[in-house]
Amino acid sequence: MIDGVDLHAYIVTEEGRTYTAISRIPQNVGFDLQTISTIGSVIGWLFASTKSGAPNGFMLTGGIFNRTAEVDFPQTGHRIYISEQFLGPDVFNFLKVNVQIRGSLPSVPFESKVEVDDYLEEFTRVSPGVIRSHATHSFRFGQNSLNIPIVIDQTITYEECQYAPVDEKLSTLQLNVARNYIVYDSKEQIVRYASTSKTAFLSADDPCRTGNAQCGTHSSCVVDGLSFKCICDRGYHTDYVTDAQNELRPSRQVIQTELRHCIVLEDIRVIHTPIVLIPTALIYVDVKLDILAMDTTVKRKRRVTRRAAQTLNAFIWSKEGLKNCFQ
Repeated sequence: MIDGVDLHAYIVTEEGRTYTAISRIPQNVGFDLQTISTIGSVIGWLFASTKSGAPNGFMLTGGIFNRTAEVDFPQTGHRIYISEQFLGPDVFNFLKVNVQIRGSLPSVPFESKVEVDDYLEEFTRVSPGVIRSHATHSFRFGQNSLNIPIVIDQTITYEECQYAPVDEKLSTLQLNVARNYIVYDSKEQIVRYASTSKTAFLSADDPCRTGNAQCGTHSSCVVDGLSFKCICDRGYHTDYVTDAQNELRPSRQVIQTELRHCIVLEDIRVIHTPIVLIPTALIYVDVKLDILAMDTTVKRKRRVTRRAAQTLNAFIWSKEGLKNCFQ
């Protein structure tokens, strides 16, 4: 168990470039923590540069949301659970977040650097105020080593204005994560993650428009590349059976219904469970221009960042809708 660590992030909003650092991490887990770059990528989603008007995470949530992520390493059998509570920007333009990490990580050789290629993630709005994502990519220890797969299932919940019209283009948004840089500085005991993120509308038709009908109770349809997956809700997992050769495989019924049957999760086995607890962290949003906007929640004027102003604009669909949302 590790306590007393700090998370800091610096964002260049015009470029969608994020720099995230976790300090006071001892060597016995520091190199291993390079494998969970998703800690930094969620900040990339939050402040991604936008393409063709596609909103980033801040425009959707205002910086106030909860995120849970399950990170699986199928090749090694390790699994990590991440729980985050983003509390929104304060008067100094700092965004506070509470982070908890538990589970086990694959071992990274001493003084090795983890490399991650560019990858795509699709974020699907499965219900009002709920966004889910299922992504598979890989990492490696240096350029000459083999790729190690990693599977990330994440759920983001936030308070969505119930009076805002639903735009079908927003049902699934694509995040392009590029120029990944990950390193653990053993002398300074700091893990660093950096990436450039860009959000865009889905280029092809949304597979979940037809896939929703294939997903049953306790599951959600999420876009996975050009296809879709039915992902079990939190607290449930896919039903598996054992065949005559004692090999674990999905049941025939599950295969025919695109993994739509989910049962209550009773137990999860983890190889070993070191726990990392990260207290309230500060994320500073770097902006070159402040915009004076009206804060309708408290009926007073305040200075907000350009991103925050864009968020306000994103929710001002109509005068009536705005009035209802702030009543």
